[in-house]
Amino acid sequence: MVHATVVGVHYFVGSFDDDANYILTARALLQGKFLSGNLVSGNSVIGAYPPGFPLLIAPIQWLFPGDTVFVPLRVLSTLCGALVLPLTWAWMGRRSMPDVTRVAVMVLLALDPVLATFSTMVMAETPFLVALLVLLVAADRWDAKGRLWCWPGAAVVVLSAAEVWLKEAAIGLVAGIVLWYLLRRQWGRAVLVAGGVALSLVPVVVGRAIQGIPFAGARYTEELGNYYRGGILHRVVVVLPHNLAVWMFDALPRTVVPLLSPIPTLPGPLYWFGRQITVFTVIGLVVAWRRHRDLTVVAVPVYGAMTLLYPFINERRVILVLPMVLAWYALGVHATAVAAVRLVRRRFARPRADRVLRAGRVGFAIAAVVLVAAPLVVQFPRDYLFGFGQTSSRLRGARSMEMLSALRPHRTVVETEYRYGTALFDGHRTNNTAFTWIYHDGCSLSLARRGIALDHAGFFLNGDLNKPFTTESACLMRMVTTRPWAVRLLRTRRDETSVFELIGPGTAHPDLRSLLPTASLRGSGAVAPLRLGPLGGGRGDLGDVPGTAPTTRVGTDGVGMLTWRWSRPHTLSQVSVGEAGVLASDRQGQNGA
Repeated sequence: MVHATVVGVHYFVGSFDDDANYILTARALLQGKFLSGNLVSGNSVIGAYPPGFPLLIAPIQWLFPGDTVFVPLRVLSTLCGALVLPLTWAWMGRRSMPDVTRVAVMVLLALDPVLATFSTMVMAETPFLVALLVLLVAADRWDAKGRLWCWPGAAVVVLSAAEVWLKEAAIGLVAGIVLWYLLRRQWGRAVLVAGGVALSLVPVVVGRAIQGIPFAGARYTEELGNYYRGGILHRVVVVLPHNLAVWMFDALPRTVVPLLSPIPTLPGPLYWFGRQITVFTVIGLVVAWRRHRDLTVVAVPVYGAMTLLYPFINERRVILVLPMVLAWYALGVHATAVAAVRLVRRRFARPRADRVLRAGRVGFAIAAVVLVAAPLVVQFPRDYLFGFGQTSSRLRGARSMEMLSALRPHRTVVETEYRYGTALFDGHRTNNTAFTWIYHDGCSLSLARRGIALDHAGFFLNGDLNKPFTTESACLMRMVTTRPWAVRLLRTRRDETSVFELIGPGTAHPDLRSLLPTASLRGSGAVAPLRLGPLGGGRGDLGDVPGTAPTTRVGTDGVGMLTWRWSRPHTLSQVSVGEAGVLASDRQGQNGA
């Protein structure tokens, strides 16, 4: 909990987008929407994910209306994250793992930056881990009962279904649990678990069928459809081996002992240190299979194999099985050390063997401190998603959200990559077709216009919403800053955010056009174009290009005036005026939660 508290200052609700999705879904469920309901953003309640986590947090949302719910929801994640440690300790004890291994795993869990980060977020990961560890207790008791129909068996079925409702990726874990029972020739248990989980998903399947949403959900269908282009041979020969390498040699080390900020970039040979984590974890899995066997030795590898089909292999795939991965890593190190001691005692006479072992213990302790403990301690305050000292974006209280919230009607679509976070704080419908097409098919003006037209978007939002100095789409920013069909309403230093109104054919405002290109401009002082370059200290490609936003010298009273004139009369139906000083400074707004 201490680690989560330290890391938690770097996260703000809405910055992960999925967290906003969960909150919006919980609010929709409280309004009675389920099988055919929609979120504020316009998305289906059950389109992206099964609503397990929103159902869990809905009572909290009911008790704490509006944005006051943010802190209680984060406390829920923190409490679940804290429960992971004693539950893991108990699970390892039931498997008769060595006490030194159990202690090592507790230390790794307490210092792990990925677990600490998810323990601060409005996300389903830590409740998922608690449910998984309780499921393992129920599975052990089911084995002890020896009967098919009993309360522990019912708990295994219910918790297996709950895992899928919390995280759709848990389908792989459930498949592994079923395979475990099949391998043990416990046919009835396999059928009971598979049938119970399948039956629990009937409401989701029916709801998606009613709305024409694919069985796998809109999110996974879109991502997999764009990712798996090419024939089946390409998928098997190229995609799966690549994903396996990323899982084992990138995502796994970065979750267990990341060598990231503030640790400097390591030279090639030292970077390979992360590979030892993979090697020891595999050794530990073999040891667990031989000496500490339970359903995790089958379910976790099956889950890992199924995630190889996903387009994004990262820490989010590993966190769902983190206690098992850390246990196997510690078991692998312990088993290797025990084997080394035995080898030394066989190869050398006792006096020399004792000297070698003493030196080995010192070397092992130094290696453990320098290569494992020190990197974790150094990164203790870091949110795993960002560099050391960096924080997430803050949509709550941002002027971009205040401006969009004031722009009516809210049914007008905002084109943005952050669909749910934007909808949570400004109330607009949102979509991201242009962002998706540009990401997968390359920077193309025709694609951008087609995507915006398909979404019938009226506004465009872009910025460093994912992480600092990483704009959502530099390509789209270059387009909207240089095209007459996009008029900038706001640009702010806070998260480098820009808001544009989309006008003309193919937008939600087809009858509007900008009169600025045909106007002459005068000011109370000298008028000069303001160069709109990157605001982020010049780092990164924010996509913003030199523009012609006019500025004028102000008088001693801090007031300046700009006057536009046209050669012939025009009827003005809308005047869009940005805020004075928005390019020079930005108030912080509410810190939020």
